[in-house]
Amino acid sequence: MGDPLRDADRLLALRASGLHRSTHQAAFEPLLALATRLLGAPVGLVSVVDDQDQHFAAELGLRPADDPMGGTPLSHSFCQHVVVDDEPLVVSDARLDDRLSGHPAIADLGVIAYCGVPIRDAAGHVLGSFCAIDTEDHAWSADDVEVLRTLAQAVAATVSVESRHATLIRSLQRRILPDPGASETTPWRLGAAYRPAMHAAVGGDFYDVEVGHDGGLWVVLGDVVGHGLEATVAMAQLQAAVRTAGAVAGSLAEIVDVLDRAAPQIDGVAYAGLVAARFGADGHQFEHLSCGALPPLVVSVDGTARYCEAVQTPPLAFPGAVRRVHRHDEPVAGVVFATDGLVERRGEDIDVGLARLAAVAPGLLDAPDPAASIADLLGADSGDDVAVVVVRPDR
Repeated sequence: MGDPLRDADRLLALRASGLHRSTHQAAFEPLLALATRLLGAPVGLVSVVDDQDQHFAAELGLRPADDPMGGTPLSHSFCQHVVVDDEPLVVSDARLDDRLSGHPAIADLGVIAYCGVPIRDAAGHVLGSFCAIDTEDHAWSADDVEVLRTLAQAVAATVSVESRHATLIRSLQRRILPDPGASETTPWRLGAAYRPAMHAAVGGDFYDVEVGHDGGLWVVLGDVVGHGLEATVAMAQLQAAVRTAGAVAGSLAEIVDVLDRAAPQIDGVAYAGLVAARFGADGHQFEHLSCGALPPLVVSVDGTARYCEAVQTPPLAFPGAVRRVHRHDEPVAGVVFATDGLVERRGEDIDVGLARLAAVAPGLLDAPDPAASIADLLGADSGDDVAVVVVRPDR
């Protein structure tokens, strides 16, 4: 029998649940308050466990509300035993328990008594534990266990509803985003990849690409700040506005000017970042304009990579924004456009993520599908949507 903590299907289910490394889930706070009150325990946790640590999707009483712990390594997890055994763990005094005596959580966290039950998804995967904790010995009753079972089922039901909602939104997003395909009428090779966040709080990332009549290539990558269906609908409307602007405007500056005026009229687009670029029909030069979005990463023919940060301008609809178009005349091996989900990680400076992308992108330009390779390598652990577009000269 394999290790349940490292079971691939369980880990995939955990990530899809939205509980894995998510922000504190306020919806579970009333359940924890009820559990601690009924069981007479000072601490309650909705804890999910992967193969490296445990994350508290919600917590009560472990630390002050304005300074949550957020999780611990597996070394300090009682909840991992609930996942491994797929059954409740009921311990009145861990110091006297053969299995748990000497456990680091006793000395470091003050966990003396523990009562936890499995949280399962609809397919039966054990995602973690709904548990109550006491800092002194506590005799748990059979009714206590049943109370926690009922509350764990409420957590599972919430996860199931949100997962179905997320599936619906992802389907809508995938239908909206274009397939870049292949074109013989432009001297540029194009690749695009989209990876939705694996939870209900999906966002509004999008890209659009079009080959001009002269063989030039137009690329737009945007991010509507927000989550859920509202952000997806707003994203679709903004993408439509991009198409309209492209049809009536003849330059990047004119396109963005149209979008600056259109964005405030779209519900849900209170803040949207966007980068637009045009790659010339000569297969050599390109120009871009960035509005509150990640700067494009330009990979030179010598393999060095740099970000075009000098022409960053405010997001769409920003009052008084001055837009500047930057022209690139030097030969390039490729240009990478990405939304912030590719590089941003909680608790990490964004410069670290940007450096990570700059380090790996040059080596992936020759992959069969560099956009997908970059998205899969750097976006696998993202808590946000990820969109990547890669443009290379066709030579």
